[in-house]
Amino acid sequence: MTIDGNCEACGDHTLASLDGKTCESDPCTIREYTTIVGKCEECDNYLIGAGKECIAVTCGTRERVTRDGSCKACRDYTKASSDGRTCESDPCEIREYTTIEGTCATCDDYLIGAGKECIAVTCGSR
Repeated sequence: MTIDGNCEACGDHTLASLDGKTCESDPCTIREYTTIVGKCEECDNYLIGAGKECIAVTCGTRERVTRDGSCKACRDYTKASSDGRTCESDPCEIREYTTIEGTCATCDDYLIGAGKECIAVTCGSR
């Protein structure tokens, strides 16, 4: 409403205040965004609100994003998957082992990877 008593439309992403004198946005939570009509709506899983839209959360390489949009540390020997939603280890080759960061590293000569370590290979007897 204007000072002379006439009604006036609120702009995009706002709605009339309770007393009808101003236009404002609903205060949204971190999991919500403001719609074109000024109301808050919940973001999809793995996203957070950023004003008028929902955005993907960027976590660190050793963190995964949770359904509520927060970051959670991966366990040792794992890192975030390509979509960032789970933690996993890189698939290592026969001469590699998994590092504490979840990546692969090459074993020294005459050793093969066995999960988190390198081991010597015992060949047949003479």
